[in-house]
Amino acid sequence: MMMNKFRFVLTQQPLALSSFQNWLKLIIKHPTINFKYIPRALLVSFLTFLTIPLKIVEHIRFREQIKNIAITQEPIFILGHWRSGTTHLHNLMSMDENFGYVSTFQGFAPGFFLSKGKFIKTLVGLMLPHTRPMDKVQISIDYPQEEEFALANISPLSFYQSIAAYSWENTNHDRKKEERYL
Repeated sequence: MMMNKFRFVLTQQPLALSSFQNWLKLIIKHPTINFKYIPRALLVSFLTFLTIPLKIVEHIRFREQIKNIAITQEPIFILGHWRSGTTHLHNLMSMDENFGYVSTFQGFAPGFFLSKGKFIKTLVGLMLPHTRPMDKVQISIDYPQEEEFALANISPLSFYQSIAAYSWENTNHDRKKEERYL
């Protein structure tokens, strides 16, 4: 039962492993949280706070290596409207070893995925549902994931932050109706 609650938090709040600073900016910008979302906001606040030491260690350990990486091939960007097949194309292209991709773990934990803490990766994997709620596409910790999740977790400039704030500020919205289009 407890794992289902954590699974719900991670899937319904992709900012659960965001930077604490990023999360606080969102809370300050949108301070009105509907009463029913307060437990989730507190849990996400706690989880983002817990990741601070992991991010510090990763920054110290890998900053020079990251600084010295040279991108030698031009990236390929997949652009398209939601529900237009971009995830399917992304998944197909990720099967080719000539292409790289952001995994689900990297997308949800961009601040500390290089450390490859098996415990944390396993824990995050246990929190994931087996399929995405909006379209039943299989999901796994090592499967390809949209880069937008990583951007949402390291920057306040992602539409996922607007979706999160809208959801917790509004009580008169139909979540099921919204999810059909996500």
